[in-house]
Amino acid sequence: MKRKIIVHIGSHKTGSTAIQTFFSKNRKELRERGVVYPENACPEIAEFGHHMIPWAFVTNEQFLPTLYAEKYLIQDKTTLFEKVKSECKTDETMILSSEEFSTLTKEEVCSLKEWLSDFNVEIILYLRRQDKYLESAYKTSVLSGSVNTNFIEFCKYQRFNLNYLELIKTWEDVFENITIRSYSDSNISDDIVGDFLGLVDLSELHDKNQKERENPSLNAEVIEVIRALRLRNEPESSIEVIKNNAILLSLGNKTSTFLTTDLYNSIKDTYSSSNEMIHKKYNCNLNFDEHAVYTNSIDSLEQCLIAVFRELIIKDIK
Repeated sequence: MKRKIIVHIGSHKTGSTAIQTFFSKNRKELRERGVVYPENACPEIAEFGHHMIPWAFVTNEQFLPTLYAEKYLIQDKTTLFEKVKSECKTDETMILSSEEFSTLTKEEVCSLKEWLSDFNVEIILYLRRQDKYLESAYKTSVLSGSVNTNFIEFCKYQRFNLNYLELIKTWEDVFENITIRSYSDSNISDDIVGDFLGLVDLSELHDKNQKERENPSLNAEVIEVIRALRLRNEPESSIEVIKNNAILLSLGNKTSTFLTTDLYNSIKDTYSSSNEMIHKKYNCNLNFDEHAVYTNSIDSLEQCLIAVFRELIIKDIK
């Protein structure tokens, strides 16, 4: 009998870090229930997820991860796979998690299937509505230093396939058994760990009062200031201090956004039809708001600097 493996493929900006942190912390409890969350394939730069596995299948080197322009070196693929497989006994279920899986091409997913031929595979995919995803991904990319363009340019050049219907088809054609969940559902996004544990029949491990690590979200004004500092070659050590202190800033307006009404409508026009099809087929609601108006859009660096400076004076943060 084949072993069972559950592959959580993300996608990006859907609480994957929280899921991975929980499973990393609870390996012993999982093992007691016949479930293995491997220690191998988790890189130092993102130590909770099995990102080295999807990276091993990437055929275009320019898509390998960078950390401040330094390529992460992938160890020998065969050795890596054997280490991961050796952690799971024949009567145990393995869980792998990496949002990087969702960036693989159809050919790369087919190669992954060959490696997983010893397993009965189940795929779990969370999706976030495209406008929400783009803004969240942009903030994270600016914070990490991997992007220094403005938001409009960032939206134009996306490696990740935002036509989620095509993304689902890529994985469904290869593995067939796939579960789709909407991160736009507040019941899911507010308790992503609990939702995932329910999908894998491990709800008894869930503690609603235990909040797992999530990537911090900063105001749009702060993100734009950090981007401007990098363009002016400010040392990373200084930017790190700014990021840590900026978490304390409310700026009096938590609804500031990089989105404009026109950009939102463009994204909506592009993806609303395919999102509706996903809703009908997979009961995964990613429907857009009918009439969204953005009045708090960030439109200049000067505006951002004034907002940050005013907050610093009021709160006297040092």
